[in-house]
Amino acid sequence: MKQHQVERLRRNDLIDATRKYEMLCCMRDRKSRLRIIATLLVHSWLRKTGVLETQISANKTLNPGEDRAKRDLENALATFQAYLDQAGVTADSVSGSRIIEIGPGVNSAVALQFIAAGARQVICVDKFVPRSFSAYHDKLYGMLRTRLPAAHGHNFDAAINIEARTFNPERILYIHGGFESLRLIVQDGSVDFIVSNAVIEEIYDVETALDQMCALLRPGGYMIHKIDFCDYGLFSRYGYSPFEFLTIPEWIYRAMAEATGQPNRRLIDAYRNKFNALGYDTRFTDVVSYHLSEESIAEIRPRLLPRFRKIATEDLAVSGAYLVARKPGLREREGHVRSA
Repeated sequence: MKQHQVERLRRNDLIDATRKYEMLCCMRDRKSRLRIIATLLVHSWLRKTGVLETQISANKTLNPGEDRAKRDLENALATFQAYLDQAGVTADSVSGSRIIEIGPGVNSAVALQFIAAGARQVICVDKFVPRSFSAYHDKLYGMLRTRLPAAHGHNFDAAINIEARTFNPERILYIHGGFESLRLIVQDGSVDFIVSNAVIEEIYDVETALDQMCALLRPGGYMIHKIDFCDYGLFSRYGYSPFEFLTIPEWIYRAMAEATGQPNRRLIDAYRNKFNALGYDTRFTDVVSYHLSEESIAEIRPRLLPRFRKIATEDLAVSGAYLVARKPGLREREGHVRSA
């Protein structure tokens, strides 16, 4: 048997063993806090060693059925519109802009809408999901093309050839890697919008990533991030408080979460403080909070790590929001957002 076949078998054996372990841990007694932590540590180790290449629970296969494509199309249309609404701009306002989309996921439908609206270039960067084409993508992009305004069709066609399954990198550039990769190819102060949808919370060293984004953003540029502050169900799905993940010591939690795209535990106050210190015009919109009594929060507060223990109850209770932050400086001209 050839060496690569032996390695594949060993890899498959490890994955099978991990799945069996997960099944055992999903029994009722998996509500043991230590078992949950152990499972997450195993996943993290498997990903760091290259045995697993996706996030925990990520589905590597795409059902090419039209229902899945329709559902994802509606989600992409809603996400694109939400970015415009949160920034308070129209689709025409992105004409000529350069945009970074962080964590586009399994398709580039949002990026294509920016391009169709007249954006000069969209750079997509995703640490976990490489770009791919499939029957699912053919259906999705084909349906998106029919939903666009007639005037936007030319821009769409200049960015993608659906039949050939190719993108024009001058219009949509895809980077499979961390955000730090962008600093090698994107000039500082050259980006008009940086957007993401439930991704920022998965960047463990988010402070460094935000500093890099700030450097890339031009004066007057926008960051628009939809951020999830909850625990992704790591503990809450097993009956624990939604704040249980805030009780885990930092060195253990980092080992659990850093390599697997789990929440970085930066809550709303951290982002507010960060952007206020930078002098950004910052607001949080569509804020969603847990429906918890003050008593239940007070009960777990003494067990929280010191940095979470001192957070105000109203901030601790926020489970999600849009962060809209605008870099100091002027850039509007005739109602449009343009790059130099």
